[in-house]
Amino acid sequence: MNHDFFNFDEYKLKILDKTDYEIIKNLYEKCSDYFILSSNTKASNEDINELLFKLPPNKTLEDKFIFGMFLKDNLIGVIDLIKNFPEKYEWIIGLFLIDPSKRKQGFGKMFHNKLLEFAKSNNAKSIRIGVIEENIDGIKFWENIGYKKTDEISMKIKNKNHIVDIMKLKL
Repeated sequence: MNHDFFNFDEYKLKILDKTDYEIIKNLYEKCSDYFILSSNTKASNEDINELLFKLPPNKTLEDKFIFGMFLKDNLIGVIDLIKNFPEKYEWIIGLFLIDPSKRKQGFGKMFHNKLLEFAKSNNAKSIRIGVIEENIDGIKFWENIGYKKTDEISMKIKNKNHIVDIMKLKL
């Protein structure tokens, strides 16, 4: 079965699952900066399992989409997307992570635009994401593509406390 959602030239947005564990692990190792920022530790097998299987309350794996961002068949990023959470027609990005060597080159915006097409075609009216305040580059990225801060919450990630900006984009 072909799980490609978007395929153009050397770019591909593809649904990932547990069979992609090793390529996700390889990406997570490259993205240690994010994991150290968010939890003071490098990525672990637990982090990969969270991407693949963790769900918010009252959600099933049918509500979860894990997209791999590929460039020339190499995984350069992942997107964790949950539909209709925290409420109907609002979708949440649980993780949007790109290989540091591919950041600030337009890949995030391009793949995000394809993600928006997918969400809109499935009746989403808005997308939200939580961004830890220490992630200055992340906040700038989301603001530059139209997200607005709507709230902030306190959150503990592993052993590290954070203020998390809730950002939303109306579709």
